[in-house]
Parts: sequence; structure tokens; C-alpha cells
Amino acid sequence: MVPRLPRVALDPDDPPPDYRSLAKPRDAIALGLVVLGCACALWQVPAVQLPLWFGHLGAGGALVWVDLKTTWLPKRLHWIATAQVAAGLAVVALHSPGVLVSALAGACATSGVFWVVWRFSHSFGFGDVRLGLLVGAVAGSMGLQGWTTALLAGTLIGAVWAIVHALQGRASEPFPYGPALWLGPVAAAALTGGCGGAAGRLVRHEEANRMRAACGRFAAGTSQRRFSEDTLTALDLYVEGIDCEP
Repeated sequence: MVPRLPRVALDPDDPPPDYRSLAKPRDAIALGLVVLGCACALWQVPAVQLPLWFGHLGAGGALVWVDLKTTWLPKRLHWIATAQVAAGLAVVALHSPGVLVSALAGACATSGVFWVVWRFSHSFGFGDVRLGLLVGAVAGSMGLQGWTTALLAGTLIGAVWAIVHALQGRASEPFPYGPALWLGPVAAAALTGGCGGAAGRLVRHEEANRMRAACGRFAAGTSQRRFSEDTLTALDLYVEGIDCEP
């Protein structure tokens, strides 16, 4: 579940954890259940966008699980998760090129915001800045509305988590913020269906076009032809409604 990552000696007073100690059946089962629960929250996400989520829930889930257990975000595992998300994004871009643009914009914007927070407030570790690429790409694929919702949800989850952390008398201990950021896009997908803004309109346009093509082939008899014409008219009205969305 977790690759064998080397123990890199940095600060003798703060040595990195032994990541191999996390590869236990109990941890693997717990992580699997969390990922399964998050996957169930994606039931509204269009099938064309699902490849993008494989890396987020796969290696990305393992990455934030390590953060939860150790407060460390291993660089090698991060790049594995990023590569998985990039591969999924490439598949999605074949069907919806516009999603590629919004995902890249979301990745750059999120990582940029996190860098500013890390640089001037030191409330983030730099691992969270790198995680912003992963979170931002998935969140950005849902459009501006989905991206905003993902960041707000991640921040809210992190704030609640921090309060519980402090109430447990652990305010002085390091706090793993990665899991909250990772859950942000999942919460946004559950709330918006993964189809917010321009990205959502693009996906629905493509669905309507596929339905229009199918109706165009359904014209064997008079009654069927009439049915096909009525359906095409309804689809045109549906597309007009999409174009009028804010």
C-alpha cells in the first residue's frame, strides 16, 4: 500500500519516520474503507471525469494517510500521486479538452495560494504546497464553483480538525493538514456533482450532443420520426438552458 521510501536524515532532533512501519494490514484496511467511502460520494460525477479521481483516491489517499499518521508528506509518494492524476487528466482531456484547462488553472492557483501562506505565515509545511497541485487539479476540473467549494470545504474540515486537536491537549504538537485538503474536492463533488461552472456546462453539452446523434438515427417510421423531432427540440431547449446558467 505504501512504497518503501528511504529514511532521509535531515534534522537530528526531528528525524523522518519509518514509513515501512505503516504498511500494516490494519492500516491498509482502514485506508481502503476511507477511500471506498469517498468513492461513494462521487456518484454524481460524470463518468467521463472519473479517471481523474483514480490518482486522487489511490496514491493521493495513501499520501495523506502517511501525513495523518506521521505529519510527513513523502515527496516520492507525492509525485506518484501527481503522475496518476496527470494520467487520468490526459484521458479526460481526450473527451473534454476544456476540463484540462480548468484543472491546470486550479492546480496552479491552489499551489500558488498555498505557497503564499507557507512563505508568509508558516502555518503550512511545504509538503502542503506540493499537495496543492494534486488537490487543485481535481478541484479545478469541476470549474470555478467546484474549485471554490473544494478549498472552502477543505479549510472548514481543517479548522474543525484543529479545534478537536487542541481540545485533546495537543495544540503544541504538529498538525496534519493534508487529509483535510484532500477531502475538500470529495466534499465539493458530493455537493456540486463534479459539474460546476463552465466545466459542467461543457460535459452536459457533450452529453446532449451524443443524445442528439442517437435521436437522429432513430427515424424508421412516421411516429418514430415525430418522436425523434420532439426529442431533438427538447434537447435544443436543454442546451439553451445550459448556456443561460451563471
